[in-house]
Amino acid sequence: MLGAIIGDIVGSRFEFNNTNRLDFELFTPECSFTDDTICTIAIANALTSGDKNYKEELHRWCNAHRFPMGGYGGSFARWVASSNPQPYNSFGNGSAMRVAAIGWWFDTLEEVQAEAEKTALPTHNHPEGIKGAVATATAIFLARKHGKESMLTALKDFYPTWVEPQLGKNPFNETCQGTLPVVLGILNKAHNFEEALRYAIAVGGDSDTIGAIVGSISEAIWGIPEEIAQTALSYLPETMRKVITDFHYALKQPTNSATSSITTYDLNRFIEAQERDYTTALHEIQNGRKVSHWIWYIFPQRKGLGHSHNSKFYALDGVEEARAYLEHPILGERLRTICRALLTHAGKRDIEHIMGSQIDVIKLQSSMNIFNKVAPGDVFQQVLDAFF
Repeated sequence: MLGAIIGDIVGSRFEFNNTNRLDFELFTPECSFTDDTICTIAIANALTSGDKNYKEELHRWCNAHRFPMGGYGGSFARWVASSNPQPYNSFGNGSAMRVAAIGWWFDTLEEVQAEAEKTALPTHNHPEGIKGAVATATAIFLARKHGKESMLTALKDFYPTWVEPQLGKNPFNETCQGTLPVVLGILNKAHNFEEALRYAIAVGGDSDTIGAIVGSISEAIWGIPEEIAQTALSYLPETMRKVITDFHYALKQPTNSATSSITTYDLNRFIEAQERDYTTALHEIQNGRKVSHWIWYIFPQRKGLGHSHNSKFYALDGVEEARAYLEHPILGERLRTICRALLTHAGKRDIEHIMGSQIDVIKLQSSMNIFNKVAPGDVFQQVLDAFF
């Protein structure tokens, strides 16, 4: 699902100002999320909330974000503004760009295709609109289950003829039948997530939506490079990041029931604290000297190590909460990133000098020990070997 959001953000600044270059900068201050991200989040939230009311969640999320970058299309904007929104027989590519979560959530192709149709119906009840949503969700499901080649073979049943990607040559076409053949041509040509994303933007046309659909399927084929994922998440408000977190956690449960460590552990306490201090902490570690106060929520430790308010509030209850922390799409990668920054000083600086005090050295060691139990052989063992 995050792949769709990445494609939307990267493509946002090119939607009405196309580029034909592959070497553009992925993320700039001119980028933002658009309606594609809002609708993708809405569908995911309908799943994690358990009610699968796609119409209600689309209407609610879009009304909460009335003026996104690029705005809403005319018919969809009227649907959002209506107190009694009804489908309007659309075959626009909006049904395909918002469906990504469905391809990950369900365990059979039959369920995926049935639910994909349901996500289209509130607005895109034209057969081509439904087809675009079903094809995209099918592609995601088959790619993650069986790989790129099997997926592409199956998608010939939906769109037999694809468009070979040519830089800057794609016309602006907002229909499913004009977009999906372009998407499949790009996926057929590309060899990794970033290459596919760059082609999605550089062919021209409806850049953010082509990017969103290509990104959603590319994630299922190749996964997402960590740096790209983390940068994209920084463009989103906390409400959206929470939906992504809930979605990823729920997927790890056997029943996709969302009754997991989301509710068992309050990981948002770490997110809120790190919003304020993580960048500072990372810079201090990169510079080789901790000088400010953030140890409790940057390198969390097992409960019982300290007696202050912070040491108790941010203490991990045990290995299961540590596991939930590492599986969090933001917290886990932040911890690994700052650990890798620590390792750049191995053999060059004393760990007490880096951490600023002996007590913080003890806290760091405690943090590395508990995370190493959860993920042995990960970067945490390297920190222990290098400094302890």
